[in-house]
Amino acid sequence: MVRYPGTSRPGEVGNAFIFGHSSNYPWVPSEYNDVFALLNTLETNDEIIVYYDQKKYIYRVTDRSIVQPGDTDALSSRDPSKKEISLMTCWPIGTTLERYIIFGELVESK
Repeated sequence: MVRYPGTSRPGEVGNAFIFGHSSNYPWVPSEYNDVFALLNTLETNDEIIVYYDQKKYIYRVTDRSIVQPGDTDALSSRDPSKKEISLMTCWPIGTTLERYIIFGELVESK
């Protein structure tokens, strides 16, 4: 998975926008081919735990969205005063037809 350049880092004010694969070709060896394969199973109030720069950040799922490829509105913070995270992957799994995005708000950092 990758944090989109120019977006906030986890724990910072703004939107930490992270994207990853939901699937890939079976013949492409990688530990990250399906890192977000279960992203669509997250529900409102579920926790997202992110480890970044020797710290643990806990976000609470607030919303979800399905958008078209190239739709960049999710890159900006939905509320610039909050510490948010957006997790995005291709949707439906195994296709590149749309993008599935989970939104969360920081509730704790350790």
